Parts: sequence; structure tokens; C-alpha cells
Amino acid sequence: MLYRKNIMFLTVACFAVAACSTASKLPNSRNLPSNEPSLSLNGYVLEPNADLSNADLSQGDLSRLNLEGTDLSGADLSNARMSQTNLSYTNLRNANLSGADLEEANLTGADLEGAILTGSNFTSINLNGANLSGADLTSVFTSGGTFVGANLSFSKIYGKQLVSVDMSNVDLTGSNIAGTNLCGSNLQGSNLTDAYLYGTFLPASNLSNANFSNADLSEAQLMGSNMARANFSRANLKKANLASPKSSDDYCGIFGISATSLEGSNMTDSNLVEADLRGVNLKGAILSGSNLYGAKLNGATMPDGSIGK
Repeated sequence: MLYRKNIMFLTVACFAVAACSTASKLPNSRNLPSNEPSLSLNGYVLEPNADLSNADLSQGDLSRLNLEGTDLSGADLSNARMSQTNLSYTNLRNANLSGADLEEANLTGADLEGAILTGSNFTSINLNGANLSGADLTSVFTSGGTFVGANLSFSKIYGKQLVSVDMSNVDLTGSNIAGTNLCGSNLQGSNLTDAYLYGTFLPASNLSNANFSNADLSEAQLMGSNMARANFSRANLKKANLASPKSSDDYCGIFGISATSLEGSNMTDSNLVEADLRGVNLKGAILSGSNLYGAKLNGATMPDGSIGK
């Protein structure tokens, strides 16, 4: 009981006296009783709208805290635990969140420009409207996260798993997504101009109305995806697999996938050399200037409605 009173006195004193030094370290927030007036970690007060720029919070437990509007620019949050933490509208520019656990965290409208997020856990994360321009998301893992309207231009996302994520209306201009597993994801209306998607795994996904102009999708896997009205002008789809799946095929737990659709898409001047387009719906697609040398078109519905042989 005496210990609790002493902590209460120290915490209140630090707020009441302007000269109270941050050198007076408060106990880790996980050890504080629930009725304490503030939470702290490594001497930093953890509360909404706080200035925690360049703070060292590495390996700390910030789970379920409300840090809305906090300035964490340049902060070290590597390997920190932030599951279910409210980080909406925070400033995380150039912060280090490598290896952080962000499961079910809320980062709506957060600014993560230039942030390092390598190896982080994004499971069920909310990044709607967030700015991740130039961020490094190499080897992040997520399932069921949402990035609606986020800015991921010139970011690095390659080499890991982002299964069944909602990335509709996202700006992915110039991003590197090579070899990433995006199976069953929603990229409807997203901008992937000049993006690098070599070998990316994107079957059973919604890519309708997306812009892939001048993007590199060579050897990408797009079986059973909906790409209706998408823009693939000047895109490189060499050796890409767009074949319609068989009824028995299973991609990321999704069965009964519909035929691949490129209906009404713009394929002007695209490179489709040795691409697999078997059974694909190309009705109304624009193929002017496209290179179809060696492409497989068996059973495909051609732009004029005829069936390819």
C-alpha cells in the first residue's frame, strides 16, 4: 500500500511541478494500477497528443493504449507490442517499427512516411487513409488488414504475405511488390502505375478499375482475378499466368473461383509474350499494339466475342 501511495505522489508531482525532470523514471505502464492518473514507459508519459518524437520505446508494451494524435516521429518502436493500440492520426515519420506487433492496431490517417516496418505483424491492422509513402514494409505479415485510400507510393512491400487485405483505392505508384503474396485481396480502383510486381501472387483478387499502366507484372500469378476495366497499357505481362482456374482449384482457401476477367480492359501496347490467357474473358478489351507472341489463348473469349484456339 505504501508503494502505491509513493507512485501516486511521484506521478502527480511530475504533472504539478514544471521543473519535474524526465530523469525521474516512472514504472512501466504494465505495472501501474488501473486508477493511476497517467501511464509511462522509460520515463515517457504515454497519452494522446503527447510529444514522443525520437523516444526510445523499443521492446516496450504499448498494447491497447490510446495514443491518438501523438508525435512519434523518429521514435524507436522496434519489437514493441502495440496490439489493439489506437495510433490514429499519429506522426510516425521515419520511425523504426521493425518487428513490431501491430495486430488489430488502429493507424487510421497516420503519417508513416519513410517509416521502417520490416518484419512487423499487420494482422487485422487498420491503415485506412494512412500515408506510407516511401515506407519499408519488407517481410511484413498480415491477414485481413485494411489499407483503404492509403498512400503507399514508392514503398517496399516485397517478399511476404498480405493475404485477403483491402487495398482498394490505394496509391501504389512506383512501389515494389515483387514476389508478395496478395492472394484474395481487393485492389479495386488502386493506382499501380510504374509498380514492380514481378512474380507477385495475386489470384482470386479484385483488380477491377485498377491502373497498372507501365507496371512490370512479368511472371505474376493472376489466375481467377477480376481485372475488368483495368488499365494495362504499356504493362509488362511477359510469362504472366492469367488462366481461368479449374472448378477444383483452391487459392488461399477460396473455392469456386470465377473465370479470369479482363473484360473491357485497356491492354494497349502491353507485353503479353508467352502469357497464359487460357479461358480468360477478353470481351471488349483493347489489344491494339499488344505483343501476343507465344501467348496461350485456348478457350479465351476474344474482344470480338470469338473463342480463341
